[in-house]
Amino acid sequence: MARTAIVCVLIIIAASAAAHAQDHGTFGIVIAFPQAVGAQWHVSERVALRPDFAFSFNGNESTSRSPFGGSSTSSSDGKSIGIGASALFYVKQWDALRAYVSPRFGYVRATATTDAITLFPAGAAPGKLRNLNSTYVTSGSIGAQYALGRRFSIFSEVGLSYSDLESSLSTDTTTQVESSGWSVGSRAGVGVVVYF
Repeated sequence: MARTAIVCVLIIIAASAAAHAQDHGTFGIVIAFPQAVGAQWHVSERVALRPDFAFSFNGNESTSRSPFGGSSTSSSDGKSIGIGASALFYVKQWDALRAYVSPRFGYVRATATTDAITLFPAGAAPGKLRNLNSTYVTSGSIGAQYALGRRFSIFSEVGLSYSDLESSLSTDTTTQVESSGWSVGSRAGVGVVVYF
């Protein structure tokens, strides 16, 4: 009899702990890999929205010299800004672990400028090269989110993505080359959510 009572108490405690772990807020900050930050808003018990944002800036300087007297010097800088939004549809739950499917739509704009170029041989005029890339991304994933506490959870997801790229390349002489392309590939991500 005492053994049965102890088992029942342990089951009640475990169930209470699991229920407490699932009782998170409706809004949280997301820190995800690769290189994205965002937010997660639970519209209902089974649906959440996750907007995200990523950016990068870079710069480079180089000098090359020829044994024939010419030289080439250049400096370049670039930036990339991406935004996206995912919808999470929770399909199954096991205590603090929840499985979901997630469509995502995103846009990335990247620019690069290279200038102060002196071409071989010495004395050639400097020039400027501009490159602009616009990428539209659509993807679908399956994932799992585990609540480690009331204000903290982790997630992992994997899926497929389709990208549509538009690119233009121009110079100071108004020469412009435009191109487009597409790609299909796998995607994966992990992250944490801190709820408020």
